Amino acid sequence: MRSPIPVTVALLLLLVSAPMQVAWGRDAFQDLPVPADTQDRMRDLFQGQAAYESGDYERALQKLRPLAEQGVATAQYVLGIIYDRGVGGVDQSFAEASKWYLKAAQQDHAAAQYALASLYWGGFGGKRDPAEALKWQTKSAALGHPEAQYDLGKRYLRGGQVVEKDYKQALKWFKRAATTGSYGHKLAQHDLGEMYAHGVGVKQDYAEARKWYEWAAKQGHVSSNRITSRR
Repeated sequence: MRSPIPVTVALLLLLVSAPMQVAWGRDAFQDLPVPADTQDRMRDLFQGQAAYESGDYERALQKLRPLAEQGVATAQYVLGIIYDRGVGGVDQSFAEASKWYLKAAQQDHAAAQYALASLYWGGFGGKRDPAEALKWQTKSAALGHPEAQYDLGKRYLRGGQVVEKDYKQALKWFKRAATTGSYGHKLAQHDLGEMYAHGVGVKQDYAEARKWYEWAAKQGHVSSNRITSRR
């Protein structure tokens, strides 16, 4: 039987790899048997993330830059966003954004991997590199990032830019996106409906198509709602 991970180690792993969406309560660190410096880093991460989400980018930079330089993936990712958008008193720099996205991406931060792939697809901050973009987007999709999954499905559906048209792969990534999270990705659900309704890469199946249209319609997808309303 494997021995349990010590609390201190588990919290350090959380600090390094926690995705941006994770939110902690303000008293989340009270009474935890961890060193004071670890609690300080976790508080700085929480406060920096909260500052970014509230639009206080200068404070976010103040809190997150030291953590990013210490190797905290979430801090690196948010720092990348700040440079990507040119907020918080910094000049927009895709090269600097790419640097921080890459550092977080190398630690399996799915959102950073997708952001990095987007820079490579568009050639922002350098030469377009579709092969590198596909590599990082596939990694992000494999880790469960719904936008990466959906976008990858669209690329396989259409083909082009180092991605050969492959309906099987398109179906695979659409289904993953459509079932990721509590409700799934509504655009992926709609596109699955389209594939089954028109027999694109699959046997035509109106019942299966309607199922996916209904899922998307429940989330407010206009076209899916219109389709399910008339059938």
